[in-house]
Amino acid sequence: MSQRKNIILDTKKKQRILPLLLMLFFTLSFILISNIAERFDNMGLHSIPNKNGIKAVFHKEGVEDINILLDDGWYFVPNVTCASYEAGDYRFTQLYNYAYYENVSISKEYGWNDLGKDSSLVNIYGNPDLTPVEGTHFVSAMYMTRIVLVPNTDTIYLHLDEINGHGKVYCNGREVGAIDGGDKIKLDISHSSKSYPVRSNSNSILDISIIVESDSRIANPGMTVSPSLTSNNDESKFLVAGSIWFSFQIIIFFTCLLGGFILVRTFANRQNLYIAFALESLYLVYTAIDNRFVMVPLIAKAIICQSIIVALIVLSYGFISYLFNTKENTEKHKILKHDFIIVSLIGILILVMEFTLRKVTAGLYPAVSTLTLMTFTVIASVIKICFVYEPSKNTSIAFIFIAAYMHTIIYMINRSTTLLGIKMYTIYFVILFFVILFVYTRSYVKQYNELSNISTRLQYLLKEKTQHISEINKDLYATNKKLLENEEARKNVLSNVSHDLRTPITAIRGYAELILSSGANMKPEQVNNYLGNIVKRSNQIERIVSDIVELTRMESSANEFQFMDVSMAELLDELYMMYESDIRDTQKKMEIDLPDTDLLMVKADPKKISRVFENLISNAINYTYDEALIKIQGYREGADLPVSEQKVHIIISDNGIGIPQEELDKVFDRFYRAKNSGKNIKGTGLGLSIVKTILDHHDASITVNSTLGSGTEFHIVMNATY
Repeated sequence: MSQRKNIILDTKKKQRILPLLLMLFFTLSFILISNIAERFDNMGLHSIPNKNGIKAVFHKEGVEDINILLDDGWYFVPNVTCASYEAGDYRFTQLYNYAYYENVSISKEYGWNDLGKDSSLVNIYGNPDLTPVEGTHFVSAMYMTRIVLVPNTDTIYLHLDEINGHGKVYCNGREVGAIDGGDKIKLDISHSSKSYPVRSNSNSILDISIIVESDSRIANPGMTVSPSLTSNNDESKFLVAGSIWFSFQIIIFFTCLLGGFILVRTFANRQNLYIAFALESLYLVYTAIDNRFVMVPLIAKAIICQSIIVALIVLSYGFISYLFNTKENTEKHKILKHDFIIVSLIGILILVMEFTLRKVTAGLYPAVSTLTLMTFTVIASVIKICFVYEPSKNTSIAFIFIAAYMHTIIYMINRSTTLLGIKMYTIYFVILFFVILFVYTRSYVKQYNELSNISTRLQYLLKEKTQHISEINKDLYATNKKLLENEEARKNVLSNVSHDLRTPITAIRGYAELILSSGANMKPEQVNNYLGNIVKRSNQIERIVSDIVELTRMESSANEFQFMDVSMAELLDELYMMYESDIRDTQKKMEIDLPDTDLLMVKADPKKISRVFENLISNAINYTYDEALIKIQGYREGADLPVSEQKVHIIISDNGIGIPQEELDKVFDRFYRAKNSGKNIKGTGLGLSIVKTILDHHDASITVNSTLGSGTEFHIVMNATY
């Protein structure tokens, strides 16, 4: 018993370890893919050092492309607006008049709230603090850098990927483009990555100024992705790739949504399907806003995106739980009924703290709480799958889902990593979505096969039941027909019995009245004759009643039979001698043909089996012409076979009046008498019915062959004993 238990535990352990290794494989694969994508995305871009606050680009004209990553070396001037810049108040040569930060780097997590560890404040006597515009939460600031190119450089392109805010881009004091940060809700088919053409002045200098107005309430205002400067404009490539990818996701979603609404009617557990629809719907909203296909105000974007990420975490946890949500699991572990609600309440609490209790969370970047919630749900899911749930086919799928879900959330927070302008979290979510699609496809196929098997089984059962009902109907019809025939036979036998009983009773009463009325005047010989007739008629009545009682008793109880070894040769020989003496004074004859050395032993009730042949022989005598021949024949079949397979055959035949062919199947019915049996031959129609009943109890068979006017043959087959 313990050995079997150890085998079961080892099997369950393997069923958990293998999916965990699969999850580890996918996790490492996703990390590798992300690193490759990040390197590929920045391929060819290189950062050049500052020299006296200037980036100098040296290249051979027409030979070497310009690919500069502007990740550091920026000047940051707070409280600069587009109006003040265009008024000429802020130029690169005028920085010494203001308080500013130099050697600023771009922070993807905190925006201008983190200017980098190498930044330093210059002209400290000024006011470097960011002050919101009066009556609003908006703050303006300027990013500035100077780049020196070789003379006669053609137009190059400044690429801006992620800016939380709106404003304008200037080069050498001239506006080269606007930054649309979504000050109102609108649709935009463009991509978040935008390119601005810039040209150097006569001194081959690029003074680039980026003025951004952002909301002070968001955690990462300003630029969050390092700009780049290239000699090629890749904006159209990124725009096409991003738009096609987003359109592809929308097509998949609506195709699955349409199919889902059709399939949802067939699923018993629909909650998981609804969770999958909610996951995909929220993700598409997030992607549309994050990639600026739908433009919304900054604070609304921050609130919506953060709320969606928390909702996706909660729903993903719910999806994983519902993969194993069986009645047995919930009854065994009561907390599983409420863990999804607990995680949902934690998510709501996080959002409340972030969006209402700003004093508590002002120093916290939302990614910290979000990553904490995601880590908690991942650990909780892994623990439940490994130690709470029973291993199942969904275990591997759940672990792959966790790996994809974990990287989706991480790269939703770290939105800077892209591949051909496509953000990495969108790729991971598509993998996650196909995992979900696989789950429901497999579930549907399984359910379809089960329904198909059930349908086939039901069709088979329906066919079987229909056939059974048809057979029952046939039996009922036959039974009803037999009942009608029996009723008719009963009426006939009652008529016959009443007639047969009335005749001897009338005769007995007549003889008795004659004896009484005559008194002493009747001769003794005549009295004795009348008394003999009375006895004869009494025996006739007794025989009729005895037949009815005997048949009823045999049909109602098998205990009436006392089986023993009986020699059919001796029994038939005795019957032959008895009946041969009865017909000795008539023209009828009897013949017997039995083996000399075979006793024809069978297992039988001597009295009952004797009654069978008495009835058959007496019928043969009664239903034959004056000159008739009755034959009795007996023999053994299969003498060379084992005794259990041997049969004893007895044949009683005559050359009498015969039975009509259409009545042969009725001759063994109770109360039935053939139409040609004759009025002068009295009987109740019970003789052959008694024969059939006795033989049925002996596991013997009887068949009848007859030709009208030529005679009848009864053939009996019994099991031999030895």
